[in-house]
Amino acid sequence: MFDGKVSQADADQLRKLVSIVQEARNHQYSGASKVIILGCIDGLWRNLLTTVEFLPTESLSAENIMHQYADVMFQRQQMSVEDAVSLLVQIVSEGFLHFREQFGNVPIEGRFVRGTPQPRGRTDAWRQWSRWPADVFEFEPQGVSVVQPPSGPFVSLKSPYFRDLGDLLREELRISSQNWASYLRGAVVAVVPDFTARISELVVGPSYLRGLVECKQLRPSDLTIKVLLESESGPLARETQELSDSSFHVEVADTPTCGSIVLFVRSNNEPLETRRFDRRWMQQPEGITFEGSALEIEQMLLIGENESVEFRSSLKHPQRIARTAVAFANTDGGTIVVGVDDEHHVIGCDTKGADESVTMIVRNFCDPPVRFKTEKLEYQTKPLLLIRVERSKDVVHSLRENGVFIRASASDRAPTTHELRSLMRERKQI
Repeated sequence: MFDGKVSQADADQLRKLVSIVQEARNHQYSGASKVIILGCIDGLWRNLLTTVEFLPTESLSAENIMHQYADVMFQRQQMSVEDAVSLLVQIVSEGFLHFREQFGNVPIEGRFVRGTPQPRGRTDAWRQWSRWPADVFEFEPQGVSVVQPPSGPFVSLKSPYFRDLGDLLREELRISSQNWASYLRGAVVAVVPDFTARISELVVGPSYLRGLVECKQLRPSDLTIKVLLESESGPLARETQELSDSSFHVEVADTPTCGSIVLFVRSNNEPLETRRFDRRWMQQPEGITFEGSALEIEQMLLIGENESVEFRSSLKHPQRIARTAVAFANTDGGTIVVGVDDEHHVIGCDTKGADESVTMIVRNFCDPPVRFKTEKLEYQTKPLLLIRVERSKDVVHSLRENGVFIRASASDRAPTTHELRSLMRERKQI
């Protein structure tokens, strides 16, 4: 399989990858999706990111696409399991991406190693690449300096219009991190998911935790969960449940602040997945919803908008959201409640992908970005999104191209010259 050009360490990792695909999980995969992002840097085409993700049958429906611009090329192509394995072996063995005539052989510089492996039941490192628990093999260039990826916008008559590479990554790869440039370091990433079972949803309430499990290869009755929940004052629950159906529920005496839930295969005690949450995190992982206290929402609705509360019906007007976030950060902080209209009626909102949307609003319109955390909760069966903006202690924030705003009563307004000078002095910027 390998010639003398491949180091023993690389060969061992490739054999392990091939073994997982062809032996342990071959029955789970019907193909793979290859993504290649090339950038033209100093007149030469270089690999920015290459991923190969093995997929089940129901995921093999997306069409092959190719976006080509003056200095960036994005390609997604579906392929067989055998071709995907051969591609990975070829990349590491030869140090090239064999591509079309206009790109030639694109070098994969340096040697490649696998990141330090961790049991999938005790780490979340794979989540940036897969919705299912996965083994992730990352072959990273060694001794190669990080290259600044081409800057946008990217416009082409026959390809979609993207503001920058971050916009492309969010649209095509669901990568929403503010540190998206860190993905474009020339790596080759092989994602080998385990479609046995996963925790698909967690809802954290004032006195309970409930969740859903999605199974492909096993039945819920083959699984066990172990739960550890803590409140501000200490441990709340240490519980083990053998599942009988796809849901589980844990009652506790106080509001859980943080917790960890581990999913096990009962027959062999193998940990399949660990889900963690902490209300204090700035952003929560996808699939975790917090059901806040009904009393807090009722008080907000009764009092109405004020110096620390703003209602928005949706996220459709991002600049308005950003303006209020800037005003809160420059004053005493506050909460933007999304899903409530101007008449204080709870209409609910679409919370799917909301964390990423808020992150992009803050990143694109707030200078510098404000600190915030989001909470997804339900009130009277309707989903709401709470954006809790922190008071800034050391910087004055502005709305790009519109200047500084502060919060006064229930509105956002520009500060007077005296207020701005006082604000900057308080933040030690003058």
